[in-house]
Formats: sequence, structure tokens, C-alpha cells
Amino acid sequence: MLRSRLSEIIDEPDLLWVDGGQYFGPKILSLLKYFYGVPIVLYNIDDPTGSRDACHYVQFNKAIPLYSLCVFVRQETALEALALRAKRVLVVSRSYDEVCHLQKGLTCPTHRHHQSASFIGTNIKGENRDMFLLSLIQQGCPIRIYGVRWEKSPFWTQLQSFHAGNQLIGANYVKAIKSAQACLGLLSHQNRDLITTRSLEIPACAGVFCAELSSEHQLLYENNIEALIWSDSESCALSVRGLLLDGHRRASIQKAGTSHVRAMGVGNEDICRHILSVVGQ
Repeated sequence: MLRSRLSEIIDEPDLLWVDGGQYFGPKILSLLKYFYGVPIVLYNIDDPTGSRDACHYVQFNKAIPLYSLCVFVRQETALEALALRAKRVLVVSRSYDEVCHLQKGLTCPTHRHHQSASFIGTNIKGENRDMFLLSLIQQGCPIRIYGVRWEKSPFWTQLQSFHAGNQLIGANYVKAIKSAQACLGLLSHQNRDLITTRSLEIPACAGVFCAELSSEHQLLYENNIEALIWSDSESCALSVRGLLLDGHRRASIQKAGTSHVRAMGVGNEDICRHILSVVGQ
């Protein structure tokens, strides 16, 4: 019965690719291995072995030994997966999407007309993102916030008028980045972030990236040339206000950052080709 239902989804695959894998425990993986007998690749860009979301990844971690290859974006995740008896691990770069994020024909009626910096992301408990953004506002920085759970913030009454929408996907996501004077890149310290997917997506979408200081952001971008890197709310506010007053500098940083990312070979298709080449070894 189960084999019949699975065959309706996919018939005689060469490989099974599990994206995320949060809901795949050892029973499901064992069935897939039994029915298909082909390599099963796990691709996960979160922090499944970290502490922040540990309760969501209990079954996930039990299934790690059953994958043919486990692909992560953090070196520490790969090492912890090996401790959980992973057969093979691979660490890859985060990536942007060559189709969605490089929509050359996409026009934005409000292109660069929002005289503000945008933050696109979730209000995560314990990360104090609400306090940070409120501090920017109090320092005179116009801010637009997109994302969910912001109404749960104790500062919602002060932030509500700056909240421009909930989750953005596809063309709306690209438009929000293109229409902003700058886009903030905040890290999740509970998630052991030194870089995020938006660290690549924002410049790929022709946005101006204002990045929280980290070793990986410093390695990835030349500060004040390809991106702006700040260490606290005061330096972030200073950077944002400066960009709003200097359109030529803003355009120069955007052009350099976009060119840099698009030349790196870190599109989704690039990363997938690399993973598949490793599977075949």
C-alpha cells in the first residue's frame, strides 16, 4: 500500500533529496531506503544540532545515520552530525536562487523610493531584534519591517507603524529588497549564525546590504565597498543615515556587492551541481 502511494509521487528515482528533513525520522528513512535502494541526500541550512530548536529536531538527529550524504552550511553542524554517526558530511556555502533572485525583467514601481532601511525577518524570542530596531528608530533611522511575530513584541505599539507586511516570497521579496535604500542583515546568535542566506540574497537581488559584524561577513565583503558592516545599533544607524544622504555612494556599494555575489558561483544550481558531483564519487 505504502509502496503504491510512493510510486504515485516518484517512480524509479536515481536519488532522493530531502530538503530540510525536520519531519523525517528513522522510520520514514528506513522505508525509503527499503523501497528505493538509491542514495538519499539530506540538505539542511538550519542549525539542527544546535540548542535553539533542539526540540524540533529529535527525530531528525536519530535519522542522520541513515542518509548517504548529509549536507550542511555550518562546520560545527557537520562535526556534530559525525558524532551522531553520519556516514558522510559535506559543508557548502549558503546560496541565492538564479531564477527568483535574478529577475532581470522585474520592475518595481517604488524602486528605491522608500527612503528607509528594511529588515526582512522574524521576531525571534530572546534575540532582542525588536529592541535593536526600536533603537534605530529612536536614532532617527526610517525603518520598514517585514515578517511575522512582531505583534508579540512588548514594543509592538512603538513598532506597529513601521511594520510593512508579513512573510515575503517570490517577486514580492525581491521587490521589497529593490525598493529599499538598504537592507539590514541581522544574525541569530541562538542559531550560531555568522552569516545567513540573506547575506547572499540581498546583494543578488540588487539590494544594498548592511551586515551585522561577524568573521564571515568580514571575509565575504569588503566593508564600505561591497557592503556596510556594523557592530552595534549606533554604528548601524550612522551607516544607514549616511546612505540615505549619499545616493552615489549607495549606488556604488550596491553595484559592487551585486557583482561580487553573482561572480562567486554560489547560486542554488551551482551548489546542487557540487553536491551531486560529491554523491557520485
